[in-house]
Amino acid sequence: GAWPACEWLCHLDSDELVCVRPRCEPATADMHTVCDASALGSLLLAAERGGAAGIVLANHEVALEAEVGLQAVANPFGTCALFKANERVLVGQQLGSGSPGIFPDSKDASLFLQYNNGKSAARVGFGARPHGVHKWLLPGVMGVVLAEPSQLCLLHFCECGFPAFSSKSKLLADEPTWFGQPVLPFRLRMREAAVKGDAALESLYRAEVLLGDALRLKMLLETGKCMRVTNATNTLHRIRSSQATPQQSPAPASALPSTVAATVASTAAATAVDAAAEAATAEAAAATTAAAAATVAAA
Repeated sequence: GAWPACEWLCHLDSDELVCVRPRCEPATADMHTVCDASALGSLLLAAERGGAAGIVLANHEVALEAEVGLQAVANPFGTCALFKANERVLVGQQLGSGSPGIFPDSKDASLFLQYNNGKSAARVGFGARPHGVHKWLLPGVMGVVLAEPSQLCLLHFCECGFPAFSSKSKLLADEPTWFGQPVLPFRLRMREAAVKGDAALESLYRAEVLLGDALRLKMLLETGKCMRVTNATNTLHRIRSSQATPQQSPAPASALPSTVAATVASTAAATAVDAAAEAATAEAAAATTAAAAATVAAA
């Protein structure tokens, strides 16, 4: 019979990307799309064969280097490649456990400014119900697996540029809660700064959003607390380049594994993501918060 239009659902905000093999670069540029599609299809198929109806994805949070300054970042997906590694994965904590992740040997209790409990995908047709934007409620007989972060993860491009940060902070200023959820400490500081004015917002941004000097960044990279993820940005650049020059027709969906054909519209999806990234401006943060259509979650 015909494959369903959609087999897995994952709630993503407009500042998030699902990334396949974040640290891996194929030998040739033209292998990116097919290789990533095949890798994703294999991961989903393995989960299905294991009886899982949910996959938890660890999230890594973008890190802005000092030279970004107060300028806007118009295309975060295509330009930002430095990320704070999710410490819950590094120290073996359970995502979604509710306890804050920490590096036990570091004064940086957590580099993350926003959430660090990941997001999830749920398999369609097995009774999953959304429970906020991070979690799914699944029937008790269905399993949930944690994706190996080196194979599948979520990249969170939050607070990219001072204009977006300022806009989001002012939006939060009048919200008593985070859309009905407890407010994270950094969001409280954003709210307080927004009430005080632009000078307070700039001070908070420089102190907590920008990573700081080159020496600290070097230490964070050497200890694995930060990492450079180039697969996503390179893939988007290659897609853009391929659109600028004549190309041979892509292989039909039937030439790919059936799971991939049914679940991944690789080039079209990536192109749509790139277009969305190009459209991101200082108002992108407001669009992010409006994206709370409950579709995924860390079970």
